[in-house]
Amino acid sequence: MIKHLDKKAEIAAKEFACHQKSEEIKSIIQDDPNNKLGKPIRKNRTDITFKDILIAINWEGETFKNLSIKWDIPYTTLKSFYEREFNKVKADLVDYLQ
Repeated sequence: MIKHLDKKAEIAAKEFACHQKSEEIKSIIQDDPNNKLGKPIRKNRTDITFKDILIAINWEGETFKNLSIKWDIPYTTLKSFYEREFNKVKADLVDYLQ
């Protein structure tokens, strides 16, 4: 019984640490210290940036389909923009986290 409780406590501690790290990462992304995440999806839609999509997908539980409807942007445009921009900045994101 005690081993079972110890295991649950260990799992809970790991999940909490992971959640805290996730919030730290989100904060770094929101701050965008090198200003590399603010590229707008289109010239006529400067209100939606890669950072907005990154946070919506990874922290707010949104899907590309929902964002497509919400922002009135084709699904394929959102998805390809996200993938293209993510590939450009993934090395920078790793640097942010170190």
